[in-house]
Amino acid sequence: MQPVDRSRNGSPELPPSAGKVASSTALVDYGQFVLMAAGAPTPESSKRALDILNSCETANKLNASLERARGGNKIHSEKLAALLGDAQQLQRSCQSITADMYAYRAQFAQAALLGAMPGAAVAYGTVVDFKPPAEMRIHLLNGLRAESAAGSYGAIVSLALHGAELGVSNVEMQAVRDVIERLDSSAQNEMLKSILDVRRPLELSQQENDQAKRLADRLEAALRARSDARKARSAG
Repeated sequence: MQPVDRSRNGSPELPPSAGKVASSTALVDYGQFVLMAAGAPTPESSKRALDILNSCETANKLNASLERARGGNKIHSEKLAALLGDAQQLQRSCQSITADMYAYRAQFAQAALLGAMPGAAVAYGTVVDFKPPAEMRIHLLNGLRAESAAGSYGAIVSLALHGAELGVSNVEMQAVRDVIERLDSSAQNEMLKSILDVRRPLELSQQENDQAKRLADRLEAALRARSDARKARSAG
């Protein structure tokens, strides 16, 4: 299960990576960039190519849902027009992306993860369904830990949902569960809390509980700081 960005009125929105790709003027041909990244990959080009592929896939799916929303008058017309404009602009840029290019996603995600690119751990986990080869497990786990410490909601959720299979300690598991229990009562967060049964604590010693609480406090502070920074950028 992956977090889904939604606007305040419940309508779908382009993910942050899609906005970055759509607004870029440095890329003339997305398909050419993907092929170049596949031929001579670096962590940076691999993450950019992965974002392009994911955003193009999102744009294709989103156009249909936005058209349905417009038909049902479920979104304010100005909001819908802006969303449709972004999605359609991105979709036009994605015309050179062919179906077989999506097979590069695992290669790109792994290169980005090994290069410690921001957001690469969640992206790689998603590509491999959080069931990495044995030699990549520690890289995925360490990446999720680092992204969680940096305030990534997706990384915290990923650890809570998949951490046990990746080898996360009970202290870490309790910490991420505690953070999720403290989240606001949006429909998505409430569903997460129910799935994880966060109100049923793990069996830990008092010392371990104290460690989990301190870690949860740090993760929550990082999460809120990142959210506040994002809001400040949007307001500016």
